[in-house]
Amino acid sequence: MPYQVDQIEPTKTVMIVVDMQNDFVTEGAKLRSASAAAMVPKLASTLSFCRENGIRVIYTAHVHRRDGSDMGLYDDLYSPIADRSTLVDGTSGVEI
Repeated sequence: MPYQVDQIEPTKTVMIVVDMQNDFVTEGAKLRSASAAAMVPKLASTLSFCRENGIRVIYTAHVHRRDGSDMGLYDDLYSPIADRSTLVDGTSGVEI
């Protein structure tokens, strides 16, 4: 059974949006997730509801430095991250 909330108190509620960046949702992006892209319209509707009702919205973003100094294991796990073609600070791919 889904979780149900009878009342939302805007002052005690926050919407957290995780990694909904161009490099994950844009058509043709190397790290595109079809499921993330498919939820964009529902997310937009939910964000409108939040803004209309005074609910704070917090965004997180997966971003790496252009020089790769913060890569850690990502260089070994994801070639589009390792070759600095995605999720690079200052590029349109990291924009939400």
